[in-house]
Amino acid sequence: MKWITHLVCAFCFVYIISLFIPISYAGFMLALICSVAPDYLEIVLRIKHRGVYLHNWMIPILTILLIVNPTLAGFPLGYGHHLALDSITKNGVYIGSKKKIRGHLYALNPVHNAAIILLHCVALMFFLAS
Repeated sequence: MKWITHLVCAFCFVYIISLFIPISYAGFMLALICSVAPDYLEIVLRIKHRGVYLHNWMIPILTILLIVNPTLAGFPLGYGHHLALDSITKNGVYIGSKKKIRGHLYALNPVHNAAIILLHCVALMFFLAS
């Protein structure tokens, strides 16, 4: 998915979650940052895109932060949502070290990105209306 898709969808997702679980403004911002962090870190660290390590093993580490301090809930929410979005693309993401989960969408297809954003926005409107 494109970075803007990750940002918009993470905003909608975390806002919906914040209706049920208190998330601080800092946690909200952390979620937005972490929604694009995996792709940015791969560039900075020169790691293979959607490799086993960064896209896979960071989420358990970030989940520990959630357990330790609920203010840091944005880390696993943003990062996990990034992985969820990447898992519905043709390239998919690794689960474990060998198994890959793949979907049917193309990450760079503008129609697919727009459809995912629209789905998230509709979900947000649904939760705001209820």
